[in-house]
Amino acid sequence: MNNCDLQKLSPSRKPSRSRKPPKKRARAARLAEDPVLKRLRVLLWGIVSPVTLLFVLLAIPLLGNFIVIEVASRLGCNLGENAVHPCLVLGHDMGSFVYGYLVDIFILGAFNPFFSAELFVRFLHGLAGILWMLGIAATIVARTIRRHSLS
Repeated sequence: MNNCDLQKLSPSRKPSRSRKPPKKRARAARLAEDPVLKRLRVLLWGIVSPVTLLFVLLAIPLLGNFIVIEVASRLGCNLGENAVHPCLVLGHDMGSFVYGYLVDIFILGAFNPFFSAELFVRFLHGLAGILWMLGIAATIVARTIRRHSLS
């Protein structure tokens, strides 16, 4: 028996599971090439990334402390450690957070993730946070509508 006869006798190969059926591949190609979906994807990343990056940076020990202290000093806030001093940012008193970050630097920023999470919740409760969430929701809805119109 030669090699060709052995190939005829061996069972045929089954297609790998990672391959998509032709219809799904064609739809995926259409969705990948659509310029409107690409713009919506970039818009979504442009809305989500800066805010997420800010709160992640604030959660990093010591780096978050230095960022908050620098921003507070540029805003003219009193950075004394003897008490909580008022520090207005966009009409909200953030003196307690500035004080928390200022005192937290002495334990190397161990509580920064908690401070950052609380700041994020406060952000979501404010007008900017509501507009941010509405922008994300509108972009996701527009993407969903566009995807269904292409299929």
